[in-house]
Amino acid sequence: MVGMERDQRSLQETVLRQGMWVSFASFVNNFSGFVYWLAVSALGGAEFLGYASTAVGLSSMLVGLGSLGVEVGVQKFVGEALGRGDMDTLTEYAWSSFFFALTAYLGVAVTAWALSAACPSLLGLPSDIVMVASILTVLSAGTVLGGALAASLHAHVMTLSALVGNVARLTVGLSLLVLGMGWVGVALGYAVNSAVALVVYVAYVLSRFGARFHLSLKAVRDVLRAGVVSWLPNAIVLTGQWLSLLVVFGSGGAFEAGSYYVAFMISLFVVSLASSSSMLLLPVLSGMADGRKRACDAVLRLGLLVTAPLALALAAYPKAPLRLLGEEYVGASRTLTILLASSLLAVYVMAVTSLAYAYDSYGAVLGIGTATSVPRIALYFLLVPSMGGLGAALAFLAGSVCGAASGALYAWRVGFRTPYRGIAATVLVPAAIGAVTVMLSLPWFVGIPLVVASSYLAYARAGLLSRRDAGVLFRALIPLPLRRYMRPIAELAARLVFEQR
Repeated sequence: MVGMERDQRSLQETVLRQGMWVSFASFVNNFSGFVYWLAVSALGGAEFLGYASTAVGLSSMLVGLGSLGVEVGVQKFVGEALGRGDMDTLTEYAWSSFFFALTAYLGVAVTAWALSAACPSLLGLPSDIVMVASILTVLSAGTVLGGALAASLHAHVMTLSALVGNVARLTVGLSLLVLGMGWVGVALGYAVNSAVALVVYVAYVLSRFGARFHLSLKAVRDVLRAGVVSWLPNAIVLTGQWLSLLVVFGSGGAFEAGSYYVAFMISLFVVSLASSSSMLLLPVLSGMADGRKRACDAVLRLGLLVTAPLALALAAYPKAPLRLLGEEYVGASRTLTILLASSLLAVYVMAVTSLAYAYDSYGAVLGIGTATSVPRIALYFLLVPSMGGLGAALAFLAGSVCGAASGALYAWRVGFRTPYRGIAATVLVPAAIGAVTVMLSLPWFVGIPLVVASSYLAYARAGLLSRRDAGVLFRALIPLPLRRYMRPIAELAARLVFEQR
């Protein structure tokens, strides 16, 4: 019994550590992306960013539609093969999935380019945007190998790829922009980032597992069968997310699209803080006997503890991150505030959707995804022509509300008692502190850190954040090399906060 508990703790620590690597890779991509936007805005302005971001948004939609869930399905079989120590099967499923994804993305990209060339008004976008988006789509096949590496407990390669790729993006993209290639140079910077990831993943798999190209139609069928249940909901959600940018570009032009994209990516970064490690940890917890609902509650609670203070601090000072990119983006401050409100609902939707996956309730997953995206898509075309990026943000929020309501209905059906009081307290504490800092006219460089720090102190005092929760967050969010140096400070802070209650 003791050995089983030790193995279980070891497994959770392993998954948490892998989640840390994924989180750090996400942080590197988002932080480097912010630096990239900052440099592009200084050199070219919001219009260049608008064209490039529209190409990136179209590519994200094409990838979502063309993947058929293979990047999810491969993780299941790679993980099973790793557990058996069967490296032949592991490489068979990894390479088969990769080459299928490469073929599928190539087919989707060629189809989009051909449709744009034959009927330019069909997509409503300039042909050069579609061409660049097609290139980005094909290069995205590397994400399948990235998922396979994460499932085989080599997620640190994702961080390595993020570091190298983002240095290359900054170097190549900005150099091409300075040389006069305009927004195309900016977009090619993104392409270089994806190309580096593809090369790093292929090289690592070859060096680690050998050049054993065991291609198998059976492996492809198995992966598709396991992944397709997640594909349609994810494709609907991705379409609902990125269609907003395309509609804004079509209605308001490149400048409006660039401003909306910046606000959108800031809100996605806030959500990513909660999603990366928790999504890796949940399947392990859900595998315990009668532990799914407790796992969902833990993921939801910790996700909101991570997201709410930062989201509401930025909502109190929305001009601060936008002004760093340039005064021309400040007009998107209301858009950013609305998208940040959506990010809080996204944490709840993500947790309940994961619970539905744990129960194999794929119909519920599809229902929640549909309830989220269909209202968004309908409202984009109603609100964006008259309200621009603000209308897109309102449509996005409306979809989040509908998705959360659908998730709450499913939670009620399966007997998951949503901790509404705890959720309300977690949100209201930073909201109230943020309102006070705004009324006191505190500058953003004082107000934002004050809202975040005061929120966690209040959470601890009110019992919303336990010492164990703080330890989980510390291990999940602080990279392993830094923990040794930060542990004394963290332990002193824990004694001051938790032992004085």
